[in-house]
Amino acid sequence: MSGDMPEWKRYQENVAAVLNAAGLQASTDVSVGGARATHDVDVYGMLRIGALDVTWLAECKLMRRRVEKSHVLTFREVMQDVGGDLGLVLSESGF
Repeated sequence: MSGDMPEWKRYQENVAAVLNAAGLQASTDVSVGGARATHDVDVYGMLRIGALDVTWLAECKLMRRRVEKSHVLTFREVMQDVGGDLGLVLSESGF
């Protein structure tokens, strides 16, 4: 990873690396089409279990303040719209 990469981007890349190490195929900054809109997702991962594809989405919050409830609720709506199976909201400052 580049030394001039912003910290928030490095955070996303680290999350994707952990998911990749766990056997997923994960990418950062992915546009995902949903039933009502297209959403920009911080980390998108896919895990194939037999004939089943399990979709993981991660919202990475590298902020100085705690993540507000509204951020989590918005992410839940994105999960529902795109049909995500498992969602992670990650924060270095708590909730």
